[in-house]
Amino acid sequence: MAGRHLLAGCAALVLLACEPARPPPPLPLDSPAPAAISAAIAELPAPYSSGDYLKGRRVFLRCRGCHLIKEGAGDRVGPNLYGVYGRAAGSVAGFAYSPAMLNANRIWDAPTLDAFLTNPRVDLPGTRMGFIGLRTEAERRDLIAFLRVESAR
Repeated sequence: MAGRHLLAGCAALVLLACEPARPPPPLPLDSPAPAAISAAIAELPAPYSSGDYLKGRRVFLRCRGCHLIKEGAGDRVGPNLYGVYGRAAGSVAGFAYSPAMLNANRIWDAPTLDAFLTNPRVDLPGTRMGFIGLRTEAERRDLIAFLRVESAR
């Protein structure tokens, strides 16, 4: 009897292995073309180049209470993040940054975003950003990939 269950289990595994690969989920309508997404993420240094745009878009849902990411959409509690990748910290015209951010003297690239997103208040003491940070490397990598793609539009 046990052999029969083992055989049935093996058959189920074989059938699962033979299933065709599922297509990736469709991109939201307001997303860039897949080629543009791939190209922007490929420009990132490792390990950030393995980030996932769609997962990063989901992580960004935590940010959108304070930040927008559409060109010309204005600011909220935090500055608009459209074009943040490659931009100097504290440089959005008209936004009231903390002195710490104004004097940060940094360009937002993958490593600087990673350090800041890990724990903003430790990375940049005096920042007004109240966000506690993203604890997992995967979430930060995915969010950085998303920000890179959105900055390349």
